[in-house]
Amino acid sequence: MLFSDDDRVNAFFEDLQILSPEKLELVVLIRAVFHGTSDELSEGIKYGGLVFYRRNKLIAGIFPYTQHISIEFSNGVCFADPDGLLEGKGKMRRHLKIIDKQDIESKKVAAFAAAAILS
Repeated sequence: MLFSDDDRVNAFFEDLQILSPEKLELVVLIRAVFHGTSDELSEGIKYGGLVFYRRNKLIAGIFPYTQHISIEFSNGVCFADPDGLLEGKGKMRRHLKIIDKQDIESKKVAAFAAAAILS
């Protein structure tokens, strides 16, 4: 199964397929949202997850956990979040917890991905 030209990205997806096909499906959907917002993104593996770079700057990452998928935004503290969807108390980072497909829309992943690209 090839998802990328990067062998580490492909290995990440292959491992996820074995460990949790349901989580793989969510990660693939979220990845598509990010790539749908900009053609300037590159991706890699860091901190155990799939991360996105824009102009060599780390902007976000997708990290599978036992109970959820976490989408981490490097400059999430700067994002407009009138519905209070972003979680976290760090200096800059904020995240979304994704449990099922519906969360991708209800937690406005596309809007936050677009904000990450502009940050």
